[in-house]
Amino acid sequence: MFPKKDWSGQTRRALTATEVVARLAELQGWTLCGDGADVAIEKTYRFAAMAEAPAHLEGLVVASHGRHCVVESADGQRRICHPRGKKSQAVVGDRVLWRPAAPGQGRGQGDEGTIERVQERRNLFYRQDEVRTKSFAANLDQVLILIAAEPVFSESQLVRALIAAEAAQITPLIALNKRDLVEPFARAWERLWPYR
Repeated sequence: MFPKKDWSGQTRRALTATEVVARLAELQGWTLCGDGADVAIEKTYRFAAMAEAPAHLEGLVVASHGRHCVVESADGQRRICHPRGKKSQAVVGDRVLWRPAAPGQGRGQGDEGTIERVQERRNLFYRQDEVRTKSFAANLDQVLILIAAEPVFSESQLVRALIAAEAAQITPLIALNKRDLVEPFARAWERLWPYR
């Protein structure tokens, strides 16, 4: 900014408004307008980096980790994208509009971006309790509910998953695992009779 000055042995004084304006006008990006008592100074901004950034692109959220998502673009490339704002609304399966980071911004070399908007969903698969709602995935055709023969599965959790799928108009498919455990598998199969 200003060159350093040796102030030793000199009396310091505050700059007048005219001196401040005159010194700012010497700096790059500041312009002095008008004259006399009607002088003004304005800051000029360069929007070149914004002009270089492409418009919104469409993508599919294929993974979600805390506050960032992995978005797959139409060409198959995957990028880490951060939500605009404090709370991420995107979940796996969401179609989003995103914008790549401007050149020189972000941690990687063009492998990051910002989620600008989540597009309309066909459905949303989520869990809700008294305290909060946890969204898992969107735009699903089918949900696989995998339960084990042993240890004994929780029928209340199975019912909650079925209700959530029904509420979102998602076709549920129940799969019973551990068929090699003959007796526990037979007991679990019998408990699943009402859901067939």
